[in-house]
Amino acid sequence: MAKQKRVTVKVDGKNDVEVDLTAPLDLRPKVDGSYSLIHDSKNYNVSLEQVDLEKKEVILELDGKRHICTISTELDLLIKDMGLLSAKSAKVKEIKAPMPGKVIEVLVKESEAVKKGESLLILEAMKMENVIKAPHDLDVKSIKVKLGQAVEKGAVLIKL
Repeated sequence: MAKQKRVTVKVDGKNDVEVDLTAPLDLRPKVDGSYSLIHDSKNYNVSLEQVDLEKKEVILELDGKRHICTISTELDLLIKDMGLLSAKSAKVKEIKAPMPGKVIEVLVKESEAVKKGESLLILEAMKMENVIKAPHDLDVKSIKVKLGQAVEKGAVLIKL
């Protein structure tokens, strides 16, 4: 699986910050459990308060000020741009390929009940493995792809 090179971090619901994950990070643990971060020759005190992997959210304290940081990967941004997060798509009837790729793993079976956020299948695209997850609680009616199958953007992968 190819590693993610960049993410976008929305800080306090306002500012988007591009983060290069390949850049070196000068982060050093301190005795009290916090960290010292040196960036652009300036030292910051950082404490991690909470991490929510499902929401992709990190709450931290930076020099005494609390910040809520929401992390978006390239795939998250693509899904948002395609409008798959809008209210109209809240109860989708089909799972479609967000980009061209190859099905490398199908994680569900027909007639299976799946909860929101559970993994449905893995699509390899742009040398990255992308886990396609259930947008809401659903029942799998039929699986329209096979292992190893190449698919185009918008191709129906699973009927709900």
